[in-house]
Amino acid sequence: MLKDASHSSLLHCINVYKSLLHCINVYKSIAAGFTSIIDQIVGFSLQACQDQ
Repeated sequence: MLKDASHSSLLHCINVYKSLLHCINVYKSIAAGFTSIIDQIVGFSLQACQDQ
């Protein structure tokens, strides 16, 4: 009985860890998207300043 309980809690921890990793990956991709947008805005602003 105790063995089953520890096994299921271990599986639960693994699932929590997996979902945490998934959240981190989602956050990274969102952050990367924001970074590229910011880079484009900065690059566009610099170009606009140089053109004048």
